[in-house]
Order: sequence, then structure tokens, then C-alpha cells
Amino acid sequence: MTGFHETAQRFFEQTVETVRFLFSIHVFLHLFLFLNDKFSVTVYYSTK
Repeated sequence: MTGFHETAQRFFEQTVETVRFLFSIHVFLHLFLFLNDKFSVTVYYSTK
């Protein structure tokens, strides 16, 4: 039973790491798109 518990613990930690990794990518993409939008709008208005 101890082996199973250790495996579950490791699996859980792996899942947490993966979720954290995906979440950081998600946040980064949102920030990137947001800044890209702002930049595009700024360029658009400054070139008019």
C-alpha cells in the first residue's frame, strides 16, 4: 500500500507541475496578445 501511495503522490506532483506549466503558458499568451493589441492600436493611431 505504501508503494501505491508514493506512486499516487508522485503522479499528483507531476500533475500539479504540468497544470502550473500550462497555466503559465496560458497567462503568457494572454499577456502577449493583450500587449500586441495595445501595440497595434498605438501604431495604428500614430500612423494616421
